[in-house]
Amino acid sequence: MNTIFAKLVNVAFKEEMRVRNHLTELNQERGMIQQRLNQLGLKEDACADFLRIKEQGLDDGRAIEKLSTKYGPTYIKQFKGKTLLQLKLLIQNLSTEIHRLKQMKASIDSKMLKLFRELELVSAVIETQDLLKNSEFSKKREEYFDKLESEVEAMLEAHNINH
Repeated sequence: MNTIFAKLVNVAFKEEMRVRNHLTELNQERGMIQQRLNQLGLKEDACADFLRIKEQGLDDGRAIEKLSTKYGPTYIKQFKGKTLLQLKLLIQNLSTEIHRLKQMKASIDSKMLKLFRELELVSAVIETQDLLKNSEFSKKREEYFDKLESEVEAMLEAHNINH
């Protein structure tokens, strides 16, 4: 019986490492998506502002001049020479891409939540072994899981705020 439990704990440790690594990878991917969302959001805002100014009848030079302080002259010049239709299509394409990225981010959040639940289950096996040994490692693992849990809760709270 003891050897079966020891094998189970060994498998649980391996599974814990796999899940931790997967969580780390997903968190990195989520960060890259968030960074891209921020960039596209800024571009969408700048393009929409540029379009509004052009719709008021101002030329590109005046539009760039008006928006240079908000976005920077170099950044806003990317819209120079575009027609109203081109600007509207660009905004539509940016909105579509932003929506797609938000869906990807939500999917990652869902996967992370599922992995966190798996981690809790695997931890139950390991914690049982830890209780039998009452080791220092158990305390460090508990600190790690407390930190991980608060990070996941913060992530989910931020996700709920964003939707």
